[in-house]
Amino acid sequence: MTRFRRHPILLLIALALALAGPSAAGAVSPAAAEPVAFVSADHSDPGAQLQKTVTVPANAVAGQTLLLAFTHRTAVAWTGPGGVTGWREARSATTDFGLTSTVWTKTVADGDAGATVSFDAPDYAKGMLTLALYSGVDPGPGVDIAYAVDAAETTVHTTPVLSGRAGALTVSYWVDRGVGTTSWALASGGTVRDVALGTGGGRYSSLLADSPSADGPVGGLTAETPAPSQAVSWTVVLRPTAPPSVPGPTKVLVIWEENESAVTAFPAMPYLTSLSTTFGKATAYRGDVHPSLGNYLVAASGRGEDTCGLHDPLPALCSLPGQTVFGAALAAGRTAKTYAEAMTTNCQRTNSPRYAARHNPWTYFPDEAAACTSLDVPLGTTTAGELADDVTNGTLPDVSMVIPDLINDAHDGSLLQADNWLRQWVPVLMSGPDYRSGKLAIIVTFDEGIGLDQNVPFVVVSPDQRGRVVNAPFDHYALGRLLTDMVGVAPLGGGATATGLRSAFGL
Repeated sequence: MTRFRRHPILLLIALALALAGPSAAGAVSPAAAEPVAFVSADHSDPGAQLQKTVTVPANAVAGQTLLLAFTHRTAVAWTGPGGVTGWREARSATTDFGLTSTVWTKTVADGDAGATVSFDAPDYAKGMLTLALYSGVDPGPGVDIAYAVDAAETTVHTTPVLSGRAGALTVSYWVDRGVGTTSWALASGGTVRDVALGTGGGRYSSLLADSPSADGPVGGLTAETPAPSQAVSWTVVLRPTAPPSVPGPTKVLVIWEENESAVTAFPAMPYLTSLSTTFGKATAYRGDVHPSLGNYLVAASGRGEDTCGLHDPLPALCSLPGQTVFGAALAAGRTAKTYAEAMTTNCQRTNSPRYAARHNPWTYFPDEAAACTSLDVPLGTTTAGELADDVTNGTLPDVSMVIPDLINDAHDGSLLQADNWLRQWVPVLMSGPDYRSGKLAIIVTFDEGIGLDQNVPFVVVSPDQRGRVVNAPFDHYALGRLLTDMVGVAPLGGGATATGLRSAFGL
């Protein structure tokens, strides 16, 4: 009998994450004793001026936290913030429709209360300056932040999703420049704290809201304008003081894509690109060999790059003796699994219309045939099947690989199809208890590049990765070394001399 179980809570979380984009970051931890709280807000006149100013609330207390957001035309060289010192730029967004929106944070110092914060322009110009004050924020660092930029004019503007924490506060901020925004309506969740509305052509407007955070995904809120506009939408998670520590990942899941160099893959895959900038990436990661099979074998076993002297042979023509990382993990009392899309039977050693055995390395090792038959399984869908069940139940194995089918790995399909597949699956993986507790690291990489350009994408999605960039050179032998390191077994084959990816990413 075919099993089909729906997971409605997981599906709703995954849908919210996918719609809002992939900017989830941070980690989940138990509740703090004192939650973060909103205190006060102020905004400047959005009209044309030589100087924009806001005032630090008179009741501000040393140790509280200020958020400052300034949005203006990129072409206008504003200077600031001035008048109050100690600002730290948290993040800046420069859009393709000519706006720059930047957020700063600051811990209130003695003497700041009642002071004026200013930005100066070389000539009269419009802009939007907003200040907000909060209490109970961890002073260093207590802020997670992400932005989303509307791709086209719309009346519905959605903030990105981050990982929340009980006791934190999720701040949502929208700002646009257009000709028809006369109001903002908060369409989902939260308490409105400040609204600013300009007039005339090229008017600026903004909406500030917040809501208590819980463990799990937060953000993904929508606000509506009466006329279409392009906005920058921000999500800021203000973490409480003395947050509990988050353990590092103990599980690793590798998603394989096919046949593209980084220089062409990233521009064609906006979701993967946003994962790489929000979490972690290696900029000099390389495939090892043409064609595909040798790369998979190297990562799984540290050897087999020559593929028995044949061009992508089936397992029956290239049986490899010895152990894989999956078998080594099982022998050490750890867990392992492969999930292959479009595979019709466990550990399938022959091809079918959208399944290629050469992309499933465990099938080449007859010494582990019994384990492969049991644990090399069809993927299923985002709502039912082996992977969805393991995500929901928090039973993902210590080491695993996910093999998309020939369309969704970009081998026979497009990079956009592969990117959309990631957009559907990665939020599902992130919504499960393994990821939300900080146990799971997700890796997305490609088997090989194009021609002589073997530099391929390598992206690490984990709660403890926040914009990490690793520039040292690595390859699939290093990936194999990472997998054995994560499950505490000796490196296999060429992995013994490979540089450690685990330390490079702090996993």
